Amino acid sequence: MIFFYSLSITQQQIQDMDQIIRNKQELMTENKLNVVSNPWAIPSRQDKATSLINSMIRTNGRTYLWNQWKNIEQGAQLLQTVNCLQQIATAYAVIPYYNTTSKDDYPNIHYKNITTLNIITSALDYIFSTYYKADLVTVLPPLSGTGVQGWWDWQIGITEALNNIIILIFDGITQNQISQFAASSRRFLPNSTMFGYLAGTNASPNPSTGGNLVDTSRICFLRGLITKNITEADLAFHGLDHIMDFVTTSDGFYKDYSFIQHETTVASASYGLVVFSGLTDIIVILNGSAMYHYSKTSIQNIFDFILNAEMPLLYNGQMMNMVNGRGVSRNEQEYRNGAEFIRLLTVLSECAPSSQIQLQMHKLIKHHVNKAKPFADFTSQPQFAHDTILRILKNTSIPDFQPEFLHKRFSSMARVVHRRENFAFALSMHSYKVGDYESFSIENLHGWYGGDGAEYMYSNYQKQYVDYFPSVNPYLLQGTTELTSHRNDGDVDGVRNYQMSNATFVGGTDLNGIGVVGMEFYNYNYKLGGFRSWFMFDQSVMIIANYSSTENYRSTFLNRILGSLDQKVFIDSKMITNDLKSYTCTKLFVQGTGVNDSIGIIFLKPTQIFIQKELRTGDWNQIGVDSGAVQRNYVTGYVDTIQYTQITIIYNLHQTIIISIRNNFIVLVNLRICQLSICLLSQTFSPIYHHYQYNQQQRFPQYEANIIHRIQLYNIKQILMKTRLNNSWINEYSSKYKFINYFAHTMHKQMVQQHQIIESRAKIRSTQYSYCPRFKQKTTKEYLNYCFCSQQCKWYFDCQ
Repeated sequence: MIFFYSLSITQQQIQDMDQIIRNKQELMTENKLNVVSNPWAIPSRQDKATSLINSMIRTNGRTYLWNQWKNIEQGAQLLQTVNCLQQIATAYAVIPYYNTTSKDDYPNIHYKNITTLNIITSALDYIFSTYYKADLVTVLPPLSGTGVQGWWDWQIGITEALNNIIILIFDGITQNQISQFAASSRRFLPNSTMFGYLAGTNASPNPSTGGNLVDTSRICFLRGLITKNITEADLAFHGLDHIMDFVTTSDGFYKDYSFIQHETTVASASYGLVVFSGLTDIIVILNGSAMYHYSKTSIQNIFDFILNAEMPLLYNGQMMNMVNGRGVSRNEQEYRNGAEFIRLLTVLSECAPSSQIQLQMHKLIKHHVNKAKPFADFTSQPQFAHDTILRILKNTSIPDFQPEFLHKRFSSMARVVHRRENFAFALSMHSYKVGDYESFSIENLHGWYGGDGAEYMYSNYQKQYVDYFPSVNPYLLQGTTELTSHRNDGDVDGVRNYQMSNATFVGGTDLNGIGVVGMEFYNYNYKLGGFRSWFMFDQSVMIIANYSSTENYRSTFLNRILGSLDQKVFIDSKMITNDLKSYTCTKLFVQGTGVNDSIGIIFLKPTQIFIQKELRTGDWNQIGVDSGAVQRNYVTGYVDTIQYTQITIIYNLHQTIIISIRNNFIVLVNLRICQLSICLLSQTFSPIYHHYQYNQQQRFPQYEANIIHRIQLYNIKQILMKTRLNNSWINEYSSKYKFINYFAHTMHKQMVQQHQIIESRAKIRSTQYSYCPRFKQKTTKEYLNYCFCSQQCKWYFDCQ
């Protein structure tokens, strides 16, 4: 990014700044496009402004502007008030269109209307002299917010809306009014680098990071342009230079393209989109500017982040909810977030640094819009994005995009996406660095188990996760194992600033698109613990789990929305009824709503399960601040207290194949110390080792995973396997401990037996220890907690 910095300002610079303001005004009004392709938007904005003006309180001595927002001393209600005022200001700036060749006129009585302008400025005078004034004594509410007076409303929401209003009426206001606006605005947001900081108070400043940094920088940049304060504009613009620098802690993008906000919250689909939305708006309004512009390298960098940080999380136009933080409790839906991302991609594609990148973006847009348009509303997009999307869809020279096979681990935010042509398997976990879930501001009240290994299975049924969170049983999220005890709304255990998990490894490895992931797990009150491993192949996912607790708990292996309760579910060839019943099950088949939507589940051994088909109802207000009743059909399956489970999920095969198929996975070991499996179909050997080391009563687990691909199962007699540390996802203690383990295995048809231990030793602080008592007696209290030998003994340290 190249920026100009000067303490003085020239006439040319003033003209340049005014041009950027006009570009911003055009972005909000789309006057040029309205005449060409969307003139009917003009009278609709006129009518909305007229309705708001007619309902506005305009008498002397008023204490609020609209009856529905009487308590404007509260940030949320003042924000709603200025948003209404912005709609009136938009009508003031929207140019009417009179067609001289036909009778189709599109009037706007508010355009440059002095009465409308006076109504707006009078309302601004009231706001700047009461609750948003420069000499306000009251300090900002606590940073945590209450959902009523959170800092965001005062410093970002209200301040940005006031920026927009001033820009929309920019040609009609006086310098004194601009000065009044600037003084009030700077009182609440003194600069772009801090939030939760009120000018002139002793409140502790907090660095603005991630999505918040983009918001505060954008606001201060535009405010600098409005007030011709080149120092403020330059500093704010410069603040965006490092928004995409990789971080190692706290908020921002990590080297694996994870995105974290609020220190521990996974937020790629919420604050991550805020980052790209803010950068997109800035790029657009800088068109033609000599003072401020992005270089091709900077724009290329943005596209790289989009492709690596966001695109793997988009499936058929849906932005996966598992990266949406507390936003899952808002009636945004995956399609709405997906449509917003596609809008940003569409606008940015017109600024692509090369024709090759633009074609790549257009192919992605075309694919996801075609998949999502029956469910997502692309007609309500801003006109430029809408017109560009239509042009891309009609362009036959843009080839069809074939989704790539993908196994993507976002290790720094404990998320995994495993995608094939007709399905995607997504995984949401937590650790000592990544929060279990996010809940505050009266949002995500039932999100307790969203990061406990929750599984999401995407298919060609496009409504699989529409209205999911207000209707699903939050105690039975697929993939989770939880105590059966009651939880209260908004329980904060496992949430940022409260108790974090002690689990220090969550991660995996992959080879040629096949992945293995392991999770150490402790529940919110540490009364349940265990390990869970996922082995992800071309058409199936195999899961091994091992839990223990002194209390009752439940493992959910299926919780899936059905298009209709008439969809059939079979257990070992027998069709089940809708009622909750217990069955002994080896193989389960769930009929799809159409092509490529069926699910088969194979248990390692006959297992007592509970399964039910039901219509579930709910309301968004039960989990957050939005409202709206919903109902969806579900099939839910779980097993009660059981030490270990193993299932295989197979996608998109016919029922007769699922029922007749043999179990193509062999579980070698399912212990708390080690989980290993073989997939006969892909001839892949996948081990996960959970290593332990104790040091001064502090446990520092080390995690290893490895895949040996394409084993000739029937031709080879022995395999020598070396497990290696993968430093890209090993936790921070990997530099202290280095484990080297060699095992030999004898292969005999479909059976794998551990033949003998060749060597098992660990190098700790340059001191070498051997552990197996059958070979050498222990000599220290720092013990490895397992050993393999010809008798497959398990040797536990005495401090456990």
